Amino acid sequence: MKPIKITAEVIIKPEDFSKWCDGDFLESEKMYEHYVYKVIHSKFGAYKDFGSLENFINTTIPDNGNGLKLTIEELE
Repeated sequence: MKPIKITAEVIIKPEDFSKWCDGDFLESEKMYEHYVYKVIHSKFGAYKDFGSLENFINTTIPDNGNGLKLTIEELE
């Protein structure tokens, strides 16, 4: 077993925030902050089954439309 580094990239766009508000919430800086926390929690607060670990070592799992890109590297 070797150490593994996982780098996550989440893209949050203002237009996604506007869709999320959808007239139900007032678009404000405070609500945008809430939205950012919600996105972070939804991306990292749940278990994800990626299959066998060796299939993902030293690879990048691209953003498949969910806004999350992962890079998994085995460290020496």
